[in-house]
Amino acid sequence: MIVTVSAQRPNLTVALDGTGDYRSIVEAVGHIPNNSDTFFYIYIKAGIYNENVYVGGEKRNIVMSGDGIGKTIIQSSRSNSSGFGIGVSAALNIESQLFLAKDMSILNSAGHEGGQAVALRTAESQLFLAKDVSILNSAGPEGRQAVALRTSGNHIACLRCSIEGFQDTLYVHKGKSQFFYDCDIYGTIDFIFGDAAVIIQNSTIHVVSCSETIKSSVVEASLVKFVPSIRSGSYANIGTRDSMDDEHIQIDDLSAHLGSLFKCPTPSAFYAVFDGHGGPEAAAYIKKNAMKLFFEDAELPETSAIDDAFLQELENSHSRAFLLADLALADEHSVNCTCGTTAL
Repeated sequence: MIVTVSAQRPNLTVALDGTGDYRSIVEAVGHIPNNSDTFFYIYIKAGIYNENVYVGGEKRNIVMSGDGIGKTIIQSSRSNSSGFGIGVSAALNIESQLFLAKDMSILNSAGHEGGQAVALRTAESQLFLAKDVSILNSAGPEGRQAVALRTSGNHIACLRCSIEGFQDTLYVHKGKSQFFYDCDIYGTIDFIFGDAAVIIQNSTIHVVSCSETIKSSVVEASLVKFVPSIRSGSYANIGTRDSMDDEHIQIDDLSAHLGSLFKCPTPSAFYAVFDGHGGPEAAAYIKKNAMKLFFEDAELPETSAIDDAFLQELENSHSRAFLLADLALADEHSVNCTCGTTAL
């Protein structure tokens, strides 16, 4: 699907100085026809629009185009501390199908003590596109959790967008086929998180320095930190099949044993083996050498005492998880050299 914006004559024009059809975006959205099968174009002239714009599910196929980032600004100051939760504090709240925002800034200007605040939320939307947009939550690090963009639908794309905040900047809440291309994403702690299926390509992740001391988190501007997604399974690249024929037990989700995903302060990769043919010798070798080889190859920066404590906790958690696997196998089978053993 290709949407050409620049050559289209707007159906409605919004201008603060009265030179358009409406002075507010809320008024213009109210006059969009419901359930339209064709695109409806709204041109928003330069200016700061202090509004909370809601685009409902009955409005669809909408293109909002401004005069550029930093020129056309949709701004909200609602926040958790002023009595508005993350569901209703958004400057632009979209539930429509196929929505394109182009050449504008979307920000939440709640103060540093604002608490939870959202700048842009796409709720249950299908086919949402944002292009050439700045999405900013300016609540500051003291505002704690402050989402800039929340996506909750299928087929959502952000192209050449700037998504700016501190803690919890980009909340990919749920949905399939969410795509971020050529974007800049700024934050401090857990600033890309959620349960959606997401691809981030050709983009820059900026870690913003934070003056606060934040418990259970390590923030360093020189190191990008991602919230990990913990999965486990089995795979074989030997022979004609891509699966382990002799697999006895598969642990589908180790997070129950590892605890919160937010315990991972550094980019980390961990490896575990349940070997069916190599026997105890192979398992013992892997247990002794795998972690050392990984860290030598990774060329990780020097770890702090917090990192060392975390890694020890994670290793203990893995060991407990695989011990449970051994015990479960022992209930059904006798464990011997042909069964192999668990290794980390």
